[in-house]
Amino acid sequence: MHKIPDSAVEFAEQYLPARLADFGSVLKAQTAAGSGVLRIIGVGEWSYWIEEGQLRHQAGVVGEVLAQLTVKEQDFDPMVLRAVRRAAERGAHALEKSGSALALDDERAELIRSLRGHTLALALTDGGKEHRLYLTPGAGEPNLDEPDCVVHADLETIVAVEEQRADPMDMFFEKRLRIVGNANLAMALGGLFA
Repeated sequence: MHKIPDSAVEFAEQYLPARLADFGSVLKAQTAAGSGVLRIIGVGEWSYWIEEGQLRHQAGVVGEVLAQLTVKEQDFDPMVLRAVRRAAERGAHALEKSGSALALDDERAELIRSLRGHTLALALTDGGKEHRLYLTPGAGEPNLDEPDCVVHADLETIVAVEEQRADPMDMFFEKRLRIVGNANLAMALGGLFA
C-alpha cells in the first residue's frame, strides 16, 4: 500500500508512477498510442506513457499527447487527492482506470484524437465552493475560461457514482448531474476511462 502524499509534486513524481506501475496486467507488453499529461497550474506538468509494457514518466510535456488532465493548484486537493483517498478507503483502485486510459487500443485512441481542440470541465460543488478539473484531448492549450462542456455535480452525487451506488444517467435525469454545453463531448470523453 502506497501512502497518498499531500504534496502535489510528490503525488505526480512518486505516488502516481508507483501506483500506475502496480497495474502491469493493464499495461500489457505494449507501447501506448500517446502520453497522458497531468498539469497542476502553478506547480508543474508531467507526462506518463507506456513503452514496451513499462510505465514511463517525465516532467514536462513529452511525445504525442493523447489527453491532458488539468487542475488549478487550489483545486488539486478537493478534485484529485480526496477522490484518490476515498477510493483507497473503499479498497478500490482509483488509478487503475488511469492506467487503462494510457493503454487505449488504436481505435479508441483515434476517437480521442478526433476530439482535439475541445475541453471538458468537471465542476464539483463541495461546501458551497466550486472546484474544477479539466480534460483536454491532444496537446492543445486547455480552455479553462470557456470549456466546450461543463459537467456540474455536488460531492454527494460524485461519491455515489464513484461507489457505484448511483448511475450517472439516473443522476442526470434527477438533475443532480447537469451538463452545460456539448453533451456529446462528455459522452465521448467519458469512454476514455470506461
